[in-house]
Amino acid sequence: MSRELSWRMGFAEFDRLVDRRLDEVQRGAALLTAEAVKTGLPRFGLPGTPVDTSFARNSWRVGVNAAPAYGPSRNPNRKAPAPDVSLEPALAVVTAGDEVIIGNHAEYIEPLEYGRSSQAPQGFVRLTVAAFPRIVNAVARRLGVAR
Repeated sequence: MSRELSWRMGFAEFDRLVDRRLDEVQRGAALLTAEAVKTGLPRFGLPGTPVDTSFARNSWRVGVNAAPAYGPSRNPNRKAPAPDVSLEPALAVVTAGDEVIIGNHAEYIEPLEYGRSSQAPQGFVRLTVAAFPRIVNAVARRLGVAR
């Protein structure tokens, strides 16, 4: 095998490794961000969605390269919370370069974000967006690709 061919094969393997690690960082950051908005991340000072009936918290959905499929915008039975939907399965397919949309269709999600709840008077989505670089760095450190 010539040195040139060996060199190219080395770069091809390096490219595959980089692509795989980028996918892992993208997937991890998407999952941690969705978790931060939904349930909070105390270590980052992120409160998550305020809870009264759990309808707003359980109404988060994710879409990968498309808008999420939303459920109802209001709780049909105020005494029973909306079923909790795990966001993890939808995010398991995320790769580098994918667009991840995290959304909530609860009719009162915007007032909650802008201080209607004493549980998160400064919001929860805006705080998560501001913390996104820290979230990505935490995922990269956990995967051993950053310090």
